[in-house]
Amino acid sequence: MEEMIAGPLQQLGKEMMFENLSKAVQLHYQGREHNGVLLFDLWKEQIKPVNKATEILPKNLYPRLKTTSDMAWQKRSSGNKYDSNSGHAALVDADTRLVIAHIVKTKLCSICTAHSKKKDNVQPVREHKCNINHVGSASSMEPKAILDMVVDLCDNRHAFAECVITDDDSSIKAKLKWDNQNWMVNNNTTETPKVLTSGGNEVVRPNKGELPGHMPEPKFLADPNHRKKTLKGVLYKHLKAKKKDRHGLTRCDIIRVTTNFCYMVRSIQQHTTDEAIVNAGKAVVEHHFDNHEHCGTFCKRKPLNAEQRQQQAKLYRDKTKHSSLCGYLTETMARFITLEALKEVQHGSDTLLNESLNNTIAWLVSAGQLCDLQTRPVHVASRTAIYGFS
Repeated sequence: MEEMIAGPLQQLGKEMMFENLSKAVQLHYQGREHNGVLLFDLWKEQIKPVNKATEILPKNLYPRLKTTSDMAWQKRSSGNKYDSNSGHAALVDADTRLVIAHIVKTKLCSICTAHSKKKDNVQPVREHKCNINHVGSASSMEPKAILDMVVDLCDNRHAFAECVITDDDSSIKAKLKWDNQNWMVNNNTTETPKVLTSGGNEVVRPNKGELPGHMPEPKFLADPNHRKKTLKGVLYKHLKAKKKDRHGLTRCDIIRVTTNFCYMVRSIQQHTTDEAIVNAGKAVVEHHFDNHEHCGTFCKRKPLNAEQRQQQAKLYRDKTKHSSLCGYLTETMARFITLEALKEVQHGSDTLLNESLNNTIAWLVSAGQLCDLQTRPVHVASRTAIYGFS
């Protein structure tokens, strides 16, 4: 049953993802032409296997897509423990909200495992299609999976992932860069790239990049929901300190500040100047202390007069009475509301679709394993054909 069903399911998923990619590319080009021919038509000719070695569409005219990505694992993590044997990820076009690529990473093959458990395993393992395509920790699956999808998108679909919206995982950013040698070649220099350490010292950049030199480095943007989780984690960690060291911070403060942060992120999408963006970022803390000078349209208290505000003041902190808390929140929020940090979340997109897809796939896999008692469950790779559906 697995051999009969898995192939057609995977083929259907690939066909539908290609349709999704075509819609994304067509939207990107918006009817533009090159030498009198529609760029979308040139792209369709370029991706045909017979034209792989022929340049029909110049590389500088490849479609550049804004994508989102996130990964889910078969086994739920616990704290800092990541020991799942498999994981799945998708690449979604942020404009069309359609899946354009998917991948499954696994460290385990049931046939190889069964063979190794045999007492008399002198004979070699029988011929089969081994599913193992990842070596290393489960946490390292995500950067490798996103790298593979971005490279495949360029090499086989002739499209660039101009930017990738994901969580604040530094390993993803490090993996999806050129290595130092390719960086020097592409920048026409003999000097190795340098980075600044936390102490302010300039050192040679760690050579962790694995992106091929023939494709551009993607720009990284942050998912606002993951950025909110990061902020919430910092505040809850402080809440575990002794009461005298908390500066009066409570769970209610954390909920309100992180909610203010989400409203602020949505409001800065309309701003075009750096000054306006930075000014809007100040609303996160100021709104919490009943100062609405920097608030956007989300603030219902801003148009009220002083008398009206006084009637509902119990929901807000006072800068004079709670000066210690105000100082702590201002200092903590500083790195989240810099111009660079705010521009990373100003894009108006998110990875909620990725999260939803990951939950759907995980549910289908677990449901199949629970219900299919008489036959061997279809491998997780075949069930990921659901990624092809919009």
